[in-house]
Formats: sequence, structure tokens, C-alpha cells
Amino acid sequence: MSLIDLSLRARELSSDLFKLFFNHFGSERFFDYHLLHRYASLFNVSSVDHEVYHQVLNRLVSREGRPQPRSVRVRVPKLGIPFPPLRTATIGAHSRTSKYILTKELNIFALSAQITGYHYKQKKYSEIRCPSELVADMRDIMKVHFGSAFKSDLESDVGLDNFLKIIVQQTNYSVTINESVFSSIKNQKLNYCVPRPANSFSKFIISNVPAESDIRYFGHNLAYSSIHEDDAVQNMFPPIKLQSLHYEDDIRSMKRSRMLGIVSRKDKILVPLFPFGDTGYSEIESNHFYQTNMLTEVRDVMQKYQKHVLFCLHPGTKNIEQIANMLQGFRYEIGVFDKYLLEAKLVICTYRGTTCLASAVANNVPTILLKDGGCDKPRRYNNLTICTIGQLAYEIDKSA
Repeated sequence: MSLIDLSLRARELSSDLFKLFFNHFGSERFFDYHLLHRYASLFNVSSVDHEVYHQVLNRLVSREGRPQPRSVRVRVPKLGIPFPPLRTATIGAHSRTSKYILTKELNIFALSAQITGYHYKQKKYSEIRCPSELVADMRDIMKVHFGSAFKSDLESDVGLDNFLKIIVQQTNYSVTINESVFSSIKNQKLNYCVPRPANSFSKFIISNVPAESDIRYFGHNLAYSSIHEDDAVQNMFPPIKLQSLHYEDDIRSMKRSRMLGIVSRKDKILVPLFPFGDTGYSEIESNHFYQTNMLTEVRDVMQKYQKHVLFCLHPGTKNIEQIANMLQGFRYEIGVFDKYLLEAKLVICTYRGTTCLASAVANNVPTILLKDGGCDKPRRYNNLTICTIGQLAYEIDKSA
């Protein structure tokens, strides 16, 4: 199966599972669509990248539960001063994007009232309800997308039905009356801002929110999509990201201010890398087996520019030793992209689903996004160039 076919199947599978869960729970507020999408991405590459698939799968299914607050309180961020919620409150910690947008709007209520949890307990997945009909419907969807081989490709050590049951329990965020924490917040008709929608605390609070309340979601790595929205081959995000749920993003929120008195030399070529040892993305080029081959090709091209190159390893990288062996002779560090961004004369991204791409574009750093095929000649969008690995050396020399 080609990468494009894999990407199309990932989109369709993720969409079908989202619709199934949405119809069952009645709202996206009651299930973790981020984790469901992650599992869909894993399923999609199971037959292609079996070793890493099982590594990631074992880490996910071995988790016994998630932290869950027994109660919540509303405080002014950082100061910790109690603040009565008026009109709007923010669920969990702010992000750069949420602070930027809410400050621009002068939304004092959302900036001042932050809902946080305390008196946490460990909610065991085994205690969470698992509707048998939902498991059966998931099994039917697997058959549609994977045919007769789906059981051998997807089955884990716990057995297929138990495996699907675990997924339902991990993604189910619907709460019982006894678990509700909103009795401690008198005004239940608030509107809510959610800077970190994938966070488990945010998921739990969202599931408590009264149905009539409005929820604003911020930031989902899509701030840069409009820059190259006509790039049809790459524009294959599942509907859960673009249609069913609207995330507010502003690329200007990633703009960084230079510290006064410090003059940075723009002499580095930064190459932010994929979180190797993970197959939790569905975009066409965002998977471990593709990125491993891509890194080999990028490394060979970068030999000529070695003294300027810094490979920025993703903090979530699991196979650090393997990547270190591949990068022998090059400088590499973990989680340093933001630290060196303003010293970069060029940023080279090997996959689209990274905030590093958005940050580089926002800070007007010349940026290259590599892609596989579908790009006969480089495409340019302001300071962003999209090209293939075969065009990379020319584009580097051109930017010098």
C-alpha cells in the first residue's frame, strides 16, 4: 500500500470511528477523540510498521488509569488568588495561543478565572463503563477497512475483543452524577476556554460542563495550514480536526521577542525531528517507518553543511539510541528548537504536523517543508518553501 493510500485509509478510519463514538455518546465532550484518533493511526500502520506498532500499543494498553480530580477551584493564574467565575473561565493552564488571542480580545474574565483540580484520585480504566454494542460496532469497522486480515494485524496479547474494550474504557469520559465536580462552581452557565484540549484534566472538566455552555478550543497545530492550504496532497486531515471541531489558532501567537542587548548570530540550520518510536499521527508523511527513511536521506544531503546543522530531537522520542547512531558526526540535542530558533538562518521540517513549522514561519525564518512526491517544482508561500528531498540541496544553497 502506497503512502498516499495509507493516508487516505487513515482519514477514513479515523472519521468512521469518530462518527461511531459521536453518535453513541451524543457529543464530542464525552469521549477522548484525540486518543481515538491516535489508535486509528496505529491501526493504519500495523501491517507496515509492526515492530513499532506493538511498542506503542503496549505502552498505551498497559496504562491502568488516569488522574481525576475530586473537586475543582477557580484561581487567578500563577497568583493562586480565588476569583469568582464571571461569564467566562479557562479550563486548565493557558497556552501561548490562548494568552495571545484572549489578551488581544481584552477578555479579562477568561484570563483571570482558571479552573484547576485538586484532591486527585486514580481512576482505573477497569472501573469505566464499556458498552458491548460499541465494541461490536468497532469490530465491524475494522473488518471494513482491513478485511479478513484485520484480526492478525491488529490483535494484541490481550485478545482483540478485550483490546477494543480497553480502547473504549480509555476514551470514555462520560461521568456519573457522583463524579460531577461542578457543584463547587455556583454559576453553571459559564462559557469556557480550553487552551489544551488533549489534556486529560481538560477532557474530564469538559465532560462536566452543562450542555448549554459554549466551549472555545484553542490551538491544534493548524496555525500554518492557511499558508499552504492549496497543497492538496498534504491537506488530508481527518474531519475531527477541520470540520466537526473548530480550533482557534493564530500564527502570530508564536512570534517571539528578541531579548534586549543580545545579538544572535543567524548561522544555524535547525532540523526538528519526528518523535521516533511513535506511530500516533495519520498525516501522509508522519509515521516512524517513513521518517526513518527520510532522516537517512536528509542526513546524507546535510553532510555538506554539517558544521551549521543542529538536529532537534523531539522530547517524546522513544528510540534515542537508534537516532543517535544515525546522526553520528552531527550535533543533536533534545527539546531545544525554541532555544535556538532566533539563531537559525534556515529551518528544515520533515513532516507537517509540528508546531516547529508554525513557529519558524511566524518568526519569518526561511523554512523548508520536505514532502514525498506530488511536487514537481518547489512551491513558495512567503518564507515557506515546499520541496522534495531531491530539491533540498539547491534550496539550501539558494537560501544561503
